[in-house]
Amino acid sequence: MKILIVITSLFICTFHSSAGYNSPDKTDTSRYAIFKLSDDPTLFDKDSKPAKLSKLEINRVEKLIDNEVNNYNKKSKEDWQIRKPHSYRQQMIAAINKKGEKEIWVHCFRGISTTDFNWRKNLIVIEDGGTDVFQIKINLTLNKVYYFRVNGIA
Repeated sequence: MKILIVITSLFICTFHSSAGYNSPDKTDTSRYAIFKLSDDPTLFDKDSKPAKLSKLEINRVEKLIDNEVNNYNKKSKEDWQIRKPHSYRQQMIAAINKKGEKEIWVHCFRGISTTDFNWRKNLIVIEDGGTDVFQIKINLTLNKVYYFRVNGIA
């Protein structure tokens, strides 16, 4: 009986610890950089106030990105689908709008040389890039995506 309890406990612990990035301590901090509202205030309404992001909120953002990418991929041709969104680097800015709701702007990119700039310290603008670059704006309070755009090809 003791062996069964130990095996069951080990199974539950293993399953829980491998549950993925939804746990706050599983957030991959090497892939994202958080910027201040003052770095680009044009992304939000003029009455917006700066906000901070917790790891738990970042995980919620990741989940909303996954859902939006899945919706996008269902409507897109095979060669225009976003592959492995968890491999993209992300630049984020958070703000509180005039209604008191938290909004997040996220710039996602991959496969782009970062040797010419420090993506953790400088917001980048990429004109093209196709499915290697997309932006999303989320109302985290309402769990709603307001804006989703995949870059074009030159």
